[in-house]
Amino acid sequence: LEALQKNYPKQLKALCFDLANTENNYDALSKQAFACFKGIDYLFLNGGISQRVSAMDTSETDERKLFQINYFAQIAMAKATWEISNANNKPLHIAPTGSIVSFFGFHLRSTYSASKHALKAYFESMFLEEEKRGLKITMIYPGKINTPIAFKALAENGQAYNKDDGTHENGVSAERTAQKILKAISSNKPRVYIGKKEMLTLLFNRISFTLLQKVLRKQA
Repeated sequence: LEALQKNYPKQLKALCFDLANTENNYDALSKQAFACFKGIDYLFLNGGISQRVSAMDTSETDERKLFQINYFAQIAMAKATWEISNANNKPLHIAPTGSIVSFFGFHLRSTYSASKHALKAYFESMFLEEEKRGLKITMIYPGKINTPIAFKALAENGQAYNKDDGTHENGVSAERTAQKILKAISSNKPRVYIGKKEMLTLLFNRISFTLLQKVLRKQA
């Protein structure tokens, strides 16, 4: 973003902060962002960290880190941004990034999956409460996207996984993902699902949880 800002100094402002920092002042950050362009039209909550370690081998410290980044930081940013927007009579469209595992658990993703479950429930609730005041929310549910997300995923003892496990290399490109997200938001869709054949698991989840578990067991 900082590199891109050099090419578009009037159109882009990069404000950097760490989602893992529990001391962030999100109210001040949102006000700073709001002041840059006299408003915030869209809030894309796409920061996050994945996991590549079993439930029993994930420390409480790492569980808290995953929830801080994937859940608590996300909702703090959303509340602060909506508060400044609403106070200035400005509408806001929030686009939180969930996951296909927002709907079910998966191998080596226990806390990651739990954080995405929580994100889904929170923003569905927030939308019902705030829709009448002009808040719009489009939940993004990606499956396998071709990004290096595995490299920085939490492994044992809080270390980065630091390798590609091959699960995303044949996924949807980041560019195509962005196009689908923007199309869904422009159409004011409440949800957008992005992926390939792995998205069939959502159908299995609705039809038969027993069938879903049978499929998931084979992907260990």
